[in-house]
Amino acid sequence: MKEALEEAERLREQGDPHHLGSVFLQLYQRQIQLEKVAEAADRFLRFGLDPMLHADLVRALEKLKKMDEEEDYRLGGSAP
Repeated sequence: MKEALEEAERLREQGDPHHLGSVFLQLYQRQIQLEKVAEAADRFLRFGLDPMLHADLVRALEKLKKMDEEEDYRLGGSAP
């Protein structure tokens, strides 16, 4: 994975004509955030629906949504 991330960075720095590096890096960041959502959901369900854990889950989901909206905007969609 380290080599793939380094190559994606190199592609992006060199213009990335087919946007492969940029897409790979964006998907990698999205995967990290999805893992955070899954971890927050697991803690929330495992430890009795605690309000603080619910807030953590909501924040993780909101960050994922914001990332998706920003990516849509970057690709020519409507403003976030």
